[in-house]
Amino acid sequence: MVSREENIQTEDYKHFFDDLPVPMIIYDSTSLEILAVNRVATIKYGYSEKEFLSKNVLDLRPDEDGELYKKKITEIEDQGYADAGEWLHKKKDGTVFYVHIFSSATFFKDKRARLSLAYDINQRVLIEKENQALNDIVRDQKKQLDDILSSMKEVVWSRRISDGKLTYINDASIDVFGYTPEEMTAGNGRHLEHVHPDDRAELEEKIRQNYNEGHSDMEYRIFHKNGALKYVHTHAHVRKNEKGEPISYHGITIDFTNLRQTELALKKKILEIENVFESITDCFISIDKEWNVTYVNRHFEAMLHVSREEVLGKNFWASFPKVAASPYYQDYIKAMNDREVVHSERISPTTGKILSVYFYPTDTGVAVYFKDISDEINLNEKIANKEKKLSAVINNTKDIIWSFDTHMNLLSANDAYYARVALLTGNKRYEELNEYDFDQERLKKWNNYFKRVLSGETYRVIEEDEVEGKTIYEEISFNPIFDVNNNIAGASCFSRNITDRVEHLLMIQEQNEKLKNIAWIQSHKVRGPVATILGLVELLNTNGSEDINNKEILEGIKNSTLQLDSVIREVVNNTIIDND
Repeated sequence: MVSREENIQTEDYKHFFDDLPVPMIIYDSTSLEILAVNRVATIKYGYSEKEFLSKNVLDLRPDEDGELYKKKITEIEDQGYADAGEWLHKKKDGTVFYVHIFSSATFFKDKRARLSLAYDINQRVLIEKENQALNDIVRDQKKQLDDILSSMKEVVWSRRISDGKLTYINDASIDVFGYTPEEMTAGNGRHLEHVHPDDRAELEEKIRQNYNEGHSDMEYRIFHKNGALKYVHTHAHVRKNEKGEPISYHGITIDFTNLRQTELALKKKILEIENVFESITDCFISIDKEWNVTYVNRHFEAMLHVSREEVLGKNFWASFPKVAASPYYQDYIKAMNDREVVHSERISPTTGKILSVYFYPTDTGVAVYFKDISDEINLNEKIANKEKKLSAVINNTKDIIWSFDTHMNLLSANDAYYARVALLTGNKRYEELNEYDFDQERLKKWNNYFKRVLSGETYRVIEEDEVEGKTIYEEISFNPIFDVNNNIAGASCFSRNITDRVEHLLMIQEQNEKLKNIAWIQSHKVRGPVATILGLVELLNTNGSEDINNKEILEGIKNSTLQLDSVIREVVNNTIIDND
């Protein structure tokens, strides 16, 4: 504990506190409120002394350091002197800077307090961070360079001129020469023995010339470790000292054996592409950026009645002046200058036919594909007229008609279909509907129906439903749609209201059930009373009216007659059909 005698109240100590060129802050150890600051602190932080005394020490720190510094205050609370470490402080204008805090326990105006010295180390920390960042950049760049050199397919190497020894070569040497970098740099590291004997003398002469000129490009042949002959290209550069003397030789060696093979393959591919252009049914023309024709296929020749010899290498506009005076001109210009794909359908000024034309910008100019769609346009107009007539027919029926493709996209539907969907979904806009707008049980059942028809099954179902509070019955037929290749392309559905027919059938079924019941009553309930009456009549003494037994027999006949009457009433009730 600090004694009262150490309480900083003396005038001499106050001068020392105010004049010390280091920001000093005294704060309450319990509440952390600032109790006093020196003049340097007000200058450094930008707060007046009055503003300082309205704050606590946490206000001088960024928000994210608050909890961490509270923990540090708790750690040093019982220490007389403590090195609190490096922290970020915040000035009045929001600027943050690094400080090193030293703290000691004291009393101030009879309050337990701590005196903190905040040494500005911002410059040092920023330099250290900048140096660290630079070191990180250098380390990362070195690693990146090492990774790049290791991943390169080109051989990167360095050779000492004094003795010709190879001092560095990357991992690409394994693929190009068949040797590891360690094998290549071992011994004298010259390895001119890998060079084809016929190219060795010329290569050595070019190397000597390169010492004087400073750089060179060389192509020569080498033998791979496995004996394979390879073609390589080397670009080399000489590094010189201050005196202009060559000291090292650096270069990149590229294996272009595959390039030679690629050239042949490319020629073959070009021929294949030309064959493709010749085999497609569209007309094709390519034009370079100078508007010279570079290629036309045979269909172009046939439609335009020109031979390729007449137009290849010639100016397009000079060869086809009518195009320049037509709306097609802007299409060509847009594709060439704006580098946009353009499509247009117009009457050709050179053929008089309706053409569908696609203009594609290429690296070298424009490629144009076009075909005659005159018959297609006429056919589409006929189809459109037929569709209008068909639409009028299907929309004049109350039957629900719709079709969809294999992805469940609606292809066509009549007004009755949209009306039913609106009822089921609360009159939402059809375009905004999704599967959650439908009853999930209903959706599951209908999805199963759709799966059946899209598997190729043609079938019918009868559905009972509630529409506007009434029970209805509908017969729905599902029919798969096939494309020209006999593959399933979708399905068509037809739903007809058969409520009247179903109710009529149900009424007939009910009537039949009642007739069955009447027959059963006649065969089981009527025969009993009738048999009893007949038996009693036989026992009746018709000669002796005073026979005492006749009374009992008549009573029995009466009871059986009443029983028979009850049965007859039951039969009558069973003949009544409920029309509700």
